[in-house]
Amino acid sequence: MMPKAFDTHHDIVYSFLNVTQYANSALISDVKRDLTNPDVQRQISDNQMAKNAGKTLHRHRMDILKSLIQQNISAIATQKVQNWFSTRAWLHKQILCRI
Repeated sequence: MMPKAFDTHHDIVYSFLNVTQYANSALISDVKRDLTNPDVQRQISDNQMAKNAGKTLHRHRMDILKSLIQQNISAIATQKVQNWFSTRAWLHKQILCRI
């Protein structure tokens, strides 16, 4: 049986998508961790806080989520992305060299 030929364009796109998946996973993990904080849970449920700010409860919750994302965006640090991408690129190079 002949080995499967690699589509270089597909491999590059897959590598990029995989890096974005890592980045999303890192961010989501940190946001979920913060969402379990009891203080954040109280804020999420505080209808009076939303009313005092002149917001609907939905808008209030969206603002909290936006704030948590902004606080945790460092989970997607440039260095991490470069490491994720270069690890994938190295693996692809090793695989392609052996075909």
